Amino acid sequence: MLRVLPLAREGGFTLVELLVATAIMGIVTSTLGFSVSGMLRSSAGARERVARAHDTMMIGFQFPNDVNAASGAVVPGTAPCGNGTPVLTLTTSNVAGGAARTVWYGVDAGALVRTVCSGSAVASSARLVDRVADPVASCEAWSTATHPASFVGVGCAPWASVDRVVLTLTLPADPGPAGGLSDAARSLTLVGAPS
Repeated sequence: MLRVLPLAREGGFTLVELLVATAIMGIVTSTLGFSVSGMLRSSAGARERVARAHDTMMIGFQFPNDVNAASGAVVPGTAPCGNGTPVLTLTTSNVAGGAARTVWYGVDAGALVRTVCSGSAVASSARLVDRVADPVASCEAWSTATHPASFVGVGCAPWASVDRVVLTLTLPADPGPAGGLSDAARSLTLVGAPS
């Protein structure tokens, strides 16, 4: 007598198993997608904050050196060369080689720029801060006439009476990338002392 054996199940998955696996993969993929998206947004915000810190560092380095080398200043002044609206113009007569040069800080297309002039020609120009608001420069002298003694605003001439030059500006709020971290508006005050 012949015996009939039941059909052996062939290898593979049932439809229910495939549907469950697909649903699980969808949940894991969407979770990873949201995590990667958030990480990319936050790294873009971090890059922007690093760029702003670099801008602040650059101007903090340049400004005191320019004031220290200056032999005179005009607030706000007119642009002796280049484009933009000057906030502070510094003249230097003691440059190596004897040629006078002018350095001015001002706003061009919403950015804080530092322009170096040789005569009426632009020797160099650099964007120090990409977005700036309300830049104001002043020349100040130490006064013991006030109580307590403090710095008071004076004109920039005569230069010998100036103890420090102050440049104050606002770095506007940065909304940051959509959904990312943002930077609040902040005030920046730079001080340089004539030699």
